[in-house]
Amino acid sequence: MIFLHAFSVTLILFAAELVSAKSCINHTQCKPIPQTSCIADIRDPSKKYCLCGDNTAPTNGLCQTTRKGAGHLCSDDCVEDATCLEEEGNSNIKVCKCNEGFIVTPHGYCSGAVSAQIATVGLLLMVMLHFPILTTIA
Repeated sequence: MIFLHAFSVTLILFAAELVSAKSCINHTQCKPIPQTSCIADIRDPSKKYCLCGDNTAPTNGLCQTTRKGAGHLCSDDCVEDATCLEEEGNSNIKVCKCNEGFIVTPHGYCSGAVSAQIATVGLLLMVMLHFPILTTIA
């Protein structure tokens, strides 16, 4: 019962954070709030909010982070493993995009999950070659 109560409080706090973010349709509507971009909600992509570079709502109209995550407006201030490029279909706007081989995390960072999987496979192959399985002949 206590677990459910604590879980409910967490949900309310999370929902309150989303409510504090201004809803938007495009990046232009976020200009009055410094360092924010119009970003789709990861749970419901049809809803967009003016969020800071780490995909959090601004606190009292201010963002704590200075780096911009994937999908955010940029001027070479993207998070690690992301590049500031022209937005598809609109050459007047530049947004951060994860570099090839990296995927977007819920907080807008670029994760090398694909690269990590390749490294894991390589390590597994090295171990298999170094320690061959002994077989017995019956």
